[in-house]
Amino acid sequence: MDLSRTLSKIRMQHAILLVPALIAAVYLFILAGDRFVSESRFTIKSQGEASAATNLDLGILGGTSAAKQDQLIVRDYMMSRDMMEKTFNEFGTDALSGPFQDILWYITDDSPVKAKLSHYRSMVEFTFDEEAAVSTVETNAFSPETARKLNRFLLTEAENYINAFTERSSETMIDYSRRDLEAAQDRVMRITDEIRNAQRTAKTVDPETDLGVVATTLTELETKLAAAKSELDSLQSYLQDDTHQVIAQRRKISNLESQISNLRDRMAGADDDSLADTSVQFSTLKSRLQFANENYVSARKTLEMAKVQAMQSRKHLVIIDHPDLADFSTYPRRLISFLFALCVIGAVGALTRMTLVLIKDY
Repeated sequence: MDLSRTLSKIRMQHAILLVPALIAAVYLFILAGDRFVSESRFTIKSQGEASAATNLDLGILGGTSAAKQDQLIVRDYMMSRDMMEKTFNEFGTDALSGPFQDILWYITDDSPVKAKLSHYRSMVEFTFDEEAAVSTVETNAFSPETARKLNRFLLTEAENYINAFTERSSETMIDYSRRDLEAAQDRVMRITDEIRNAQRTAKTVDPETDLGVVATTLTELETKLAAAKSELDSLQSYLQDDTHQVIAQRRKISNLESQISNLRDRMAGADDDSLADTSVQFSTLKSRLQFANENYVSARKTLEMAKVQAMQSRKHLVIIDHPDLADFSTYPRRLISFLFALCVIGAVGALTRMTLVLIKDY
């Protein structure tokens, strides 16, 4: 009687272990759909880098920190919710879902967003090799063509995203440089207008030139005045002061002194319209104009450099291995998965049995 009861317990324990094993076998060998994998490898290069897509030899080795950052951004974007939504909109739920009987991979349009995101992330695997600065993207789907199309779609969207990211920064710099150039041009035009107004007010084109002419004329008049005074002294040595020659010479000297006085007042008199004050005003305006022109030239160079930098910063995904078309399914690994399930079931059963024995003993 005890032997029969013992055998019955053993059969019951084996049955309890066989049920989950049978469920795992049915799912893996009957219900689970075949999943095919497409793999691609790429690196990211900017247009300004020396190594281009047509010269891949050793230029793609030893990735820089910028390339690493770009590819990590691409990785995060590929695994993001936005990318998931774009993927489902592009392919549709039916193309990405498993067969109806595959309960672990079957989704519908009404499935929760988190379920879709988990499903999508299970279909995409992204790995990054820091030493070579090369990324690998694996996509799995329930048909070889869908897996390859999904891989191509992710690469295209990743390149568009990284370019949009850099273009926003470049456009900000170009807009700032363009506004700076426009402000510099306005300053040049404003100072130029001030110079024209000053020329109209002073009725002169270049007061420094006029000042030089006046100085030359003044020198000539002073020379003539000295000669006239010398001649007057000579006349007074043998003529009376009331003679016609002496009076005429004195009148000539007086005229020369009056002209010299007027010229000196014009050059540096107390009035604000003297040539000296006008020359200082024009010199200040010219200095401001020169500085504004230099600022304008610098702003133009900055804008040109910003445009060149924007062109050079444009990113390209250099495809090393294009997405391939799988010849056979990779997942699920039925035999390995089933053996692993048996091990887990056996371990859980043994642990449960030991726990029951310990509880019974105590």
